[in-house]
Amino acid sequence: MIMSLLSTANFQIPVTPMFLMVIFCILAAASIIHAVVLRYHWRNYGNGALELVMINLIYLVGLGILLGGMAIFLFAYSISK
Repeated sequence: MIMSLLSTANFQIPVTPMFLMVIFCILAAASIIHAVVLRYHWRNYGNGALELVMINLIYLVGLGILLGGMAIFLFAYSISK
């Protein structure tokens, strides 16, 4: 019953590229601050040099892939409008 009502309703949320840019900038800034805090704690309170290098590498590569993917999809969405 509820699904049939939702499927017949024409419900749309307009998302502008500027709104996505603001969200991207906020998430990027929060991610960079989080990375700086984590790297500080890993460097000062970590247990082994090899483990710290590996975790830093994995974390920074993952963060780069995430932010890069977000930027690519934001660019693709903004040129499609």
